Amino acid sequence: MKKEFITQPDESVIEISTWCYDYEKQSTGSGWYEAKDGGLVFIAWGKCAKTFDEGETAEITDAPMGMSSNNVRLKDGRLMTVCEEAVPAPGYDFNHKNFYAYFSDDDGKTFGNRVVITENSRRLFLMNARTVRLSTGRIIVPMAVHPAELYDEKHETVGWAGAFWSDDEGQTWQEGEWKAPAVVDQLCEPVICEMADGTLKMMARTGRGHLYMLDSTDGGKTWSDEYATTLRSPCAPFIFSYDPYSEQYVVVWDNSFPGTHHLYPRTPICIGVSKDCKKWKTVCELGNEPNGSYGYPSITFTENAILMGYYISAQRGFGKGNRVHMVKLMRDQSPLLKVK
Repeated sequence: MKKEFITQPDESVIEISTWCYDYEKQSTGSGWYEAKDGGLVFIAWGKCAKTFDEGETAEITDAPMGMSSNNVRLKDGRLMTVCEEAVPAPGYDFNHKNFYAYFSDDDGKTFGNRVVITENSRRLFLMNARTVRLSTGRIIVPMAVHPAELYDEKHETVGWAGAFWSDDEGQTWQEGEWKAPAVVDQLCEPVICEMADGTLKMMARTGRGHLYMLDSTDGGKTWSDEYATTLRSPCAPFIFSYDPYSEQYVVVWDNSFPGTHHLYPRTPICIGVSKDCKKWKTVCELGNEPNGSYGYPSITFTENAILMGYYISAQRGFGKGNRVHMVKLMRDQSPLLKVK
């Protein structure tokens, strides 16, 4: 397997080891889960890569039928994955969708026992690595919806944010309120993290030059109006997660203001950290090809490293020929990532 070493301009990070494979389609997401045997499994567009040495080596196989990049471990040891099913919607540029939970009794080798999450097919969007478990035990799945009354507007310029949740290990699901934007054009591709006091933070991409955030004090049923973070963004994919080892929040995002097309430029891709989701510090750039694009990152944590996945495109635009990378950032390379 080919290994590349990318020297970063940030003096605190000397090298990031990466491995990658080429895939003929555009990659719109990846995700992670920990296997019962201690391996870390990286999922991206129909492929799984399992590693026992934090990405130094990995075995790449085809993903089992029905597996997605949204996975959560259940209390009884089973693995749950969240998948979509398209429902044709003639006359529109996007199909409607329903979402289902599937369950694996053999640690991700096979999936079955479908449970309905969403009903009444709509133009719903669930991006990669969004499904999380809260401290209460609730499993929550943040989504965006393109509301029917706005179908005459392009889906990239509108979107309401909300969440579905289960309090019984994925057997039944509830739907929260859909939050229409108050000051921005859209609240799309939302990601949720839980704060120490139980408050939920939802981060969403917008077309207003920054990532925005919303708060929930009732477990994701309702949300505050959105407010801007200090993270500039060209309406591009990102990931937002909690690192239990350094006890801080982590974001991987495209750190640039939008150009003539508000979706781009999607470069450079960076990693940042925060103790309170208010003040963010940039750790380093992960990639900075000026004419390329980086997107749909995912992240997982070990005591020694932070592992991330994202797509790399040689052009500014959607198309074939993207490369899916897994990147390892060693904690001892930066004081901002040290274990507490």
